[in-house]
Amino acid sequence: MCIEAYAAGLLDGDGCIYVNRKHRPYQLQVIFEMTDYDPLAQLASQWGGYARLIKKRTSKGRSIYNWSVTGTFALVFLRDIEPWVVGKALQLRVALTYPAQGYPGALALSEEVVAARQDIGKKLHDLKQV
Repeated sequence: MCIEAYAAGLLDGDGCIYVNRKHRPYQLQVIFEMTDYDPLAQLASQWGGYARLIKKRTSKGRSIYNWSVTGTFALVFLRDIEPWVVGKALQLRVALTYPAQGYPGALALSEEVVAARQDIGKKLHDLKQV
């Protein structure tokens, strides 16, 4: 199996690409939520991040799991799956312009980097409204 193609299908169907605006330094994040843990664990073993049970349940009471990856790990993931993404290809291309300078918890990012991350976040948000 081509894990990259499989992951691209998951992104198109159940994934979300966004810039977390609630926390500085405006981290790029890719997240999936689904009721099957095993595919998410496979993503975590390939690209890092976390696969875990979340508190929400489906309307039928099934457990929901999520996988998330942020920052440069999210960029690597998106670059790896780019050739196979169809439905979210435009969002992916916008996300790949994310400036990866700095690191989680960094106290100082340049104003230009912060502005670029905010702009990418807005573009991603706007694309979801289409």
